[in-house]
Amino acid sequence: MNGLSTLIALFMLMAAGTGLGIALLKHSGKILLAELLPVAWLLGASFVSLALAYLDIFFNGLILQGIVTAACVGLGLHGLRSLRKKQCTIAWPKPVGALEKILCAIILIQFVIVLCLAYRESLGWDGLLVWEIKARYAFLNGGAMPHRYFTDSTRVFSHPEYPLLLPLTETWVYLWIGDCDQFWVRSIFPPFYFAAALLLYSGASRLTEKKWAGLTAVALLFFVPFPLIGRWNLLQGYADFPLAVFYLASLVTFLKWQREPSRAGAVLFALLAGMLPWMKHEGSVLWACIIAIAFAEFLRRKKIALALLTPLPGLAVCIGWKIAGKALKTPPGSDFLPITLDNLRTHFSRTGPILRCLRNELVNFGNWSILWIILPLAIACLMLRGNKKTGKQLFVATVLPLALYSAVYILSSWPQYMNHIQVSLPRLVLQVSLPALIAVSLALNDCARR
Repeated sequence: MNGLSTLIALFMLMAAGTGLGIALLKHSGKILLAELLPVAWLLGASFVSLALAYLDIFFNGLILQGIVTAACVGLGLHGLRSLRKKQCTIAWPKPVGALEKILCAIILIQFVIVLCLAYRESLGWDGLLVWEIKARYAFLNGGAMPHRYFTDSTRVFSHPEYPLLLPLTETWVYLWIGDCDQFWVRSIFPPFYFAAALLLYSGASRLTEKKWAGLTAVALLFFVPFPLIGRWNLLQGYADFPLAVFYLASLVTFLKWQREPSRAGAVLFALLAGMLPWMKHEGSVLWACIIAIAFAEFLRRKKIALALLTPLPGLAVCIGWKIAGKALKTPPGSDFLPITLDNLRTHFSRTGPILRCLRNELVNFGNWSILWIILPLAIACLMLRGNKKTGKQLFVATVLPLALYSAVYILSSWPQYMNHIQVSLPRLVLQVSLPALIAVSLALNDCARR
């Protein structure tokens, strides 16, 4: 019975996201299912988590669940009506040729393995004590986060200042199950892997106009070890891979807009990028990086309105969560020192050890295989073979967040700051690993074409 309830919860997420996705993409006429499905999952999780967060001010329990369910069904029916009125059509590209069929078979095997692994892994440390604990509190309070949680000094270890996209998505599953079942709540994590795979496919194939390039990018994802079998992997309930998927979706949507500009594409980009700070604090850094890349392109094309409007969803999330934290008197995180000139000057000597740790992580074959070794070659290939702008953008999308993340460790408040780096750096690298796969697949296409 819990399995059926979980499927209904996931279906409601997809219904809401599909309705929103079709509303944004229907003007293109033909929507590829490989592009719609990952967008639907990400938008659905965003919509439900935001709805639970804001409506819990007024409702809880069955009323809250009923209102959000009605909204999900309404959005799904709106999308279905658009299809029936022939406002758009859904297409699924079929593999052609032996290479594409072989790659599809490999990918299907990989998907089966991921599903098998999903129910053999238990929730990890942060999966339990940072994210799932929030979902449990919200469920026990009728779907609404109890205000006392944010000021309870005995719960500081669970980071009450962290955003709520992932915990409230887990709460949604708990509401449908009617219990806190950690076995079934893990069902929300494999869809993030599938969404990443479809985004890699749609991004690489659209940019290269070669389906095999997109399929290659998907196949390569499975051979980057850290997301699936690393110490803090996707299936143990951590937020880093879902954050990476939102970042990839934002980047792919922007690159598609760059090739085929449209108002709907710009709105979709703004919404997906705006959800990055709602997933995790590091999402604010990723949001700033992707918005900076887009801002430069908008200014180059003299799209001043887009340059000013696309940051608004992200700003609304950042400012709204900051205001909520102040109103609830949530204590700030204690992992980092305040940004002051005195602190920067005192701890600047950490720069060398931090860079060495970053270098050691990037060449850790057990975590990343040869991904970070071949990335510079891929970027160089793109820039030397006439794809300079995309090469530069992918370079900035991967290197700039890593540089900012590394710089923050200068202000680590841990007595043994090297332990802080060793614990968290692999997860930060994971967050920007998916754009690196896009770069590698584009470079492989360039090499094959020439």
